[in-house]
Amino acid sequence: MKSSSLLSPGLVKSGLRRYWPLWLAGFVALLLLVVLPAYVSVPMIIGEAGSPADRESALDFFWSTMSFQAWIYALVSALVVALTLNDHLFDSRAATFVGSLPLRRTTVFASTFASGMLVLVALPAVTSLCLMPLCLALGQVFSPMRVMEWFALAVTLGFVFYSFAQLSCHASGTRLVATLIYGVIGFLAICIEAAARLLMSALVYGLSSDEIAFDWLAPGAHILSTLTLRYPDRGIAWMELAPYVLVACSAAAAAAWLFGRRELESAGDGVLFEPLRKALKCLAGISLALLFASVYRLLDVTSAFSGLPIGTGDLLVIAVLLAVGAFLGVLFADMIMSRSTHVLKSCWREGLAVTCVMLAFLGACRVDLLRVGRYVPKSDEVEMVILTCDHVSDSIEITSPEGIEDTRALQQHLIDYGGISDMKTDLTFTIDVSYKLKNGRFVHRSYPIVTNFPIAFEGEGHEGPDSQLLREFAGIADGDEGRAARFSKVLELKDNASVQIEYLLEDGSYSSVSLHGAEATDFVQNVLLTDLMEERAGEILYEMTSSEDMAEYDAVVYVDDLMESKAAGYEVYTESLQLSEGTPHILAWLEEHHPEIKLIEVDYDG
Repeated sequence: MKSSSLLSPGLVKSGLRRYWPLWLAGFVALLLLVVLPAYVSVPMIIGEAGSPADRESALDFFWSTMSFQAWIYALVSALVVALTLNDHLFDSRAATFVGSLPLRRTTVFASTFASGMLVLVALPAVTSLCLMPLCLALGQVFSPMRVMEWFALAVTLGFVFYSFAQLSCHASGTRLVATLIYGVIGFLAICIEAAARLLMSALVYGLSSDEIAFDWLAPGAHILSTLTLRYPDRGIAWMELAPYVLVACSAAAAAAWLFGRRELESAGDGVLFEPLRKALKCLAGISLALLFASVYRLLDVTSAFSGLPIGTGDLLVIAVLLAVGAFLGVLFADMIMSRSTHVLKSCWREGLAVTCVMLAFLGACRVDLLRVGRYVPKSDEVEMVILTCDHVSDSIEITSPEGIEDTRALQQHLIDYGGISDMKTDLTFTIDVSYKLKNGRFVHRSYPIVTNFPIAFEGEGHEGPDSQLLREFAGIADGDEGRAARFSKVLELKDNASVQIEYLLEDGSYSSVSLHGAEATDFVQNVLLTDLMEERAGEILYEMTSSEDMAEYDAVVYVDDLMESKAAGYEVYTESLQLSEGTPHILAWLEEHHPEIKLIEVDYDG
C-alpha cells in the first residue's frame, strides 16, 4: 500500500547520505570561490582605500563580484544536484528500485526535490557562517547584512536554477539530454536573438546587431546581466528576480506533473514526450541555421562589421547555409534524442519545414516586410535623442522639439540613402541614432556611410550623399543644443580645472604650458568657453579635415577635470581643441599671458 505522506524522511536522508562526498566537494568549491577571496580582498581594500567614499566604492565592486559568484554557484550546483539525485530517471535499475517503493510518485518527487534544496541551502549557509568572523573583526565596513543578503541571493538563485534543472531531468531520459535542455532554458533565447540580429543587420540597413531586446526569455543570461551589469553598486534587484521565482515555481510544478505521467521503464530513452521532442528539433534547426549564417557573416569581416547592405552573391550563400543548417540541426537533434543514426525517415518533414521557415525569414528581412528599417519614431513619442558619429568623441543629447524633429529628418535621409554608393572605397563612417521614448523603450539605429574621406569633406571636390549627410549631422551637433551637449563637461567645470597647452617649437620638438588653480578656471570660463560657444570653435567639419580659409596652428589645448581624474585614478582629458583662427580669444589670451609661445601654422602641403 502506497504511503499517503507528502515527504519520506528516509528518502530525504538517503539522498543526503549517499552523495556526501559530492556535497563536501561543493563546499570546498565555495570556500575557494567566496570565503578565501573575502579574507584576502577585504582587508586589502580597507587598508588601501583612501576616503570612505573610495572604500565604499571598492566594497560595492567586491559585493558585485560576490553576486556573480553566487550566480556561478547556483547555475552549476543546481544542475549537478538534480542530475545526481534523479538517477532513477536515467538508470533502469534505479528506476526499478524506486518503482518498488511503497511511495506515491508525488512523495518521491517531493522528497527528492527537498533533498536537493537542503543541499543548496546548507552550503551557502555554512559559507556565510565562515564569513562571520570577518564581519566581527571589520563590522563597521564589512556588514553582516551584506553577508545575509548574499546568502539570500544564493538560495534564491539556487531554487530558480534547481527548478529548471528538475524540469529538464523529468523531461528527458539521459543526463546528456537533460543538460542540453537545461542550457536551452537558460541561454538559448539570447543566443538565437543575437545570431538573428547579426543576420538582420546585414539585410536591413541601419539595424544594429548589438542590441538585445528579449534577453528576459533566457533566465540564466538575464539574471547574470541583472546582477553584474545593471546593478553593480545598488544592491540586489529583487524585483527583477521575483518573476523568475514565480516561473521557477511553475517549472517545479511542471516537473512533478511530468514525473507522474512518465514510464519509469523509459529511463535512458532520451526525450520522453513527443511535443517536446518536436519543439527541441525545431529549435536545434533554427539555432544551427543561424549559427552557420552568423559564422559566414563574421568571417567576411569587412561587410559583417560595416553594416552595409550585402550583395546578391552573399545573399545566395547565406540562403544555402540557412537551408543546410536547418536540416542538419533537426537531423542531429533527432539522432541525439533517439540515440540512433537511422532517423532520416522520421525527421525529414520537420527538417524541410524548418528550412522553409528560415528561408522565409531571410526573404522577409531582405524586403523589410515589417518595415523595421524604415521605422522613425513620432516626435511626440520621443523624450530624448542621443546622436553619435565616428569622428565625434562625445555623444550628443537632444531634448528640444526642434532638435528632435531635425534628428528625425536626418534619420529619414539616412534611410533614403540606404548605404548604397558608387564610390570605389572601403572607407566608412557611422552615424548612430538612439531614441529614448516616453514609454521607457529605446530605439537604436546605426547607419554606416561610404566615403572618400578626407576628399569627401573638402567642400568643392565632392558633394555626394556622404558629404551631405555629414553636413546635416554637423548642423545638429554644432547648434546651440548640440554644442552644449558636446562640451557639457567643460561647461560644468568650476574650480577643479587643469589646462595644458601643447605646441610645436621651431626645432621640431614639442613643449607645453600647464595652467592650474585660478588661472585655469579663468581660462576655461572666460576664454575657452567664449570661443566654443560664441565663436563656434571646434566645428565638426574642421575636426575631420582642414580648411584653406582658416589657418590652423600646431597647438592643442587639453582640459582635464581634476575631480574626475582623481576618482578614476589616472589622468582623464575631458576635452581637446586645436588652435586656429577660429579661436581668437585663446590666441589673444596666449599673446597677453604667455608671449613666449610662438605658434607655428600647420603646413598640410608638407
